[in-house]
Amino acid sequence: MRILVTGASGFVGGALLRRLADVSGAQAFGVARRPLPLPNYAARDLSQPFELPFRPEVVVHAAARV
Repeated sequence: MRILVTGASGFVGGALLRRLADVSGAQAFGVARRPLPLPNYAARDLSQPFELPFRPEVVVHAAARV
C-alpha cells in the first residue's frame, strides 16, 4: 500500500512515518515544511502543487497550520 503522510516533521506525522517504515507491504512517503535528512521524505510548501514519487492509495493528513 502506498501512503502519503503530510506533516511528517511533526510529532504525530513523524512517528507514523517511522512506524510505517517497519510495516511489510507499506510504501510511505512523508512531506512537511521543515527540511530533514530522512529517506522517503521531502520538504514542500503544502499550499502549492508538488510532484510525488508515487500515486498514494491513502493520505494521512497530520499537517497543521501554525
